[in-house]
Amino acid sequence: KIPYTLKLEEDGTKVLLTPNGILPKESELLVFLHKGIKSAEGTYTLAEDYSWSFSTVGDPQVLETSVKDGGTLPYGYGIDVSFTNPMVDKDIDQYIKIEPKPENINNSMSAYDEGLSLHISADFLPSSKYKLTLSGNWSDTFGQKIGKDLVINFETAPLPSDISFMGRQRFGLLNGYQVKFEQILQSINVAQANLTLRKLSREELWARYSAIRNYYYGEDRPVGGQLLSSWTVNSPNPLNQVVQIPVDITNKVQNSGTYVMTLKGKDMPLQDQTFVISKTSLLFKIGADQALVWATDIKTGLPVPNMNIDIQD
Repeated sequence: KIPYTLKLEEDGTKVLLTPNGILPKESELLVFLHKGIKSAEGTYTLAEDYSWSFSTVGDPQVLETSVKDGGTLPYGYGIDVSFTNPMVDKDIDQYIKIEPKPENINNSMSAYDEGLSLHISADFLPSSKYKLTLSGNWSDTFGQKIGKDLVINFETAPLPSDISFMGRQRFGLLNGYQVKFEQILQSINVAQANLTLRKLSREELWARYSAIRNYYYGEDRPVGGQLLSSWTVNSPNPLNQVVQIPVDITNKVQNSGTYVMTLKGKDMPLQDQTFVISKTSLLFKIGADQALVWATDIKTGLPVPNMNIDIQD
């Protein structure tokens, strides 16, 4: 039972009920009006008992954080914080501190849960240590302060591992006049990858072109061809740095022909690149009812006469 004071408004239609002290926190309270209460005029009384209930909140606390003290924040992610009580959402930057300070910090309270959650986004550097402090002076909308600073020490994850053919082209052309043939790989946070090299017939080349044109990717795209070699390459693998890895295939290919290389890093999808080694460059133009193919020698730039050329749709 809570002691209270009643105050009747001037028009007599409203009564202000004020507790004579601080209400107990985290409690369910019931207000009860007994029947028989008399009206200010006449002989009317309240015909039935009337009651309603309400709840009081406790002190504001941090309920959960998406990164724990001593934990790791995934690359590209922000930090989510949920509270037990709705928090004041004005000038909240003064209550949030990250050390060392990252670029482009943005602190925002959710508009969908009435101030119960906070999202912190920033350009966190990979593989770096940070300290997040939420001030104990931050108040909820009822005027109650958190009371004690919350400190979370965390580390960000490295950049995602990736390895690919330089430029990620689907088709490539290598100069047949070269004395050295190589493919360039681009890698980040990958220690090792597996490679294969296959030679394609003309029919297999067209089949691959058709598959690529019809949007078959990775392991869903048939590789085909005659297996010439399979081997493993090691990457220098400095943390969070992009490196280029030249792969010498001079002794695995001829100075003319069509080939496909596959590349696969650990826990990564299969990638492939088709390339042609040739001494001739082709320029293809198509009109409404005709097509033109211009064949030139890569070294001299002169037209190549009497070349048999197939055109397929």
